[in-house]
Amino acid sequence: LHSDMVMVGEPTYTINTTANTPVGSTAKQVQVTVDVNGTAPSYSRNSVNQMVTQLLDKEAAQSSLLGKGYQQQGTPSVAISSVDVHNGGIIYLNVSAHSMWMYVFSLSQVDTWQQNIKGATPAAALAYLNSQQGVAGAQIQLPFNTDRFPTSIDEIKIVLVNAASTQ
Repeated sequence: LHSDMVMVGEPTYTINTTANTPVGSTAKQVQVTVDVNGTAPSYSRNSVNQMVTQLLDKEAAQSSLLGKGYQQQGTPSVAISSVDVHNGGIIYLNVSAHSMWMYVFSLSQVDTWQQNIKGATPAAALAYLNSQQGVAGAQIQLPFNTDRFPTSIDEIKIVLVNAASTQ
């Protein structure tokens, strides 16, 4: 087996023996050949991980919960809870997988936000930002004695924070 292969169950063997002299014959020398062939059902861990990743990607693309801005972070966590081998050597794996998906904001989205909150009150800006796809929560910090955002987008700074890294 290759290093990423997992053997499932016990191997089965076929044994064939042949001799160059028939049984019961007289001979000074006899050559006996024994061929042993073994087979065992097995699967590739790498193949399972690749299939799981593809299925997660497909599920995410079809899910109504995730939009186009979400991207998978890292590699999925894959656990095989049971393995069954059926007649003909067909292997059934019960696999669970977990992955983290995060929304990735484009520069044009951030530019649009700046345009839409310029001159706004903090309450209006918070309501707008918190309604945007992928935003888990927004915080606003305005300079002392300021009750509105600047009217120039060059004076508005938006800082994106990865919520997963703050936990």
